[in-house]
Amino acid sequence: MIKVLKNKKQIEDSRFQLKKLGADSSTGLSRRIYQMLYFMRFRKAAEKVAVNKSWDVLTILQLIEKYKPNKDANIYDMGSYNCEIPLALWWRGYRNIMAADFNTKGRAINWYGNKIQFRQENFYKSTIPAHSLDVITALSVIEHGFEQVEFFKVCSDLLKPGGLVLITTDFHSTKIPIDPEFRIFNLSYIIFSSEEIIQLIAEAKKNGFELISEEREQNWDTSEYPIEFLEKKMSFILLGFKKNEK
Repeated sequence: MIKVLKNKKQIEDSRFQLKKLGADSSTGLSRRIYQMLYFMRFRKAAEKVAVNKSWDVLTILQLIEKYKPNKDANIYDMGSYNCEIPLALWWRGYRNIMAADFNTKGRAINWYGNKIQFRQENFYKSTIPAHSLDVITALSVIEHGFEQVEFFKVCSDLLKPGGLVLITTDFHSTKIPIDPEFRIFNLSYIIFSSEEIIQLIAEAKKNGFELISEEREQNWDTSEYPIEFLEKKMSFILLGFKKNEK
């Protein structure tokens, strides 16, 4: 499955839907409690929720609820710091959720009032038992220090047959060059082009993954590019993979 964020209205509509589903962490009592506890512990304001990723959060949530409706599904969120995916899943009834990040502050996710398991670890060297996960999610993560070959090998090792990999990442149909010396979180950064997305899909297939379905939005590589970063206009793309049953 390939989907691309088309415009700002999709972001606004997605946030509205998250609120209707009770899966919005940008406002409300739980958010205020989190902000208070964060300030008390770190003596600084908590980072704002990245509402520009509302479409990503909603789309991933909907795919998990569609393809893995069992609330006991084992779910691992890669690069979870300040990510709404684990929280949205918890509020929708999922309970076996692991949130993993390098940043130790990621453990503050429990201040929203949940029992999400936080793991401070490197995904590429995870200690999770092999073939134990039902879903791996990565929301705007793989553009930072991405190791394409190793990524799908690790996903294959950790997922059960039929397990899902759900990814969103920064995207522009034509290549936007980024200074190779530029760093975020001390990691390199890229904006994926259409050609690189096709290469990524091919690498996934080498490791036993197929797109969840062959559904591809008509003109999937077009967008109004409603996201701006580093003075560059881009969008977000979602890729949904399923590990082969055999």
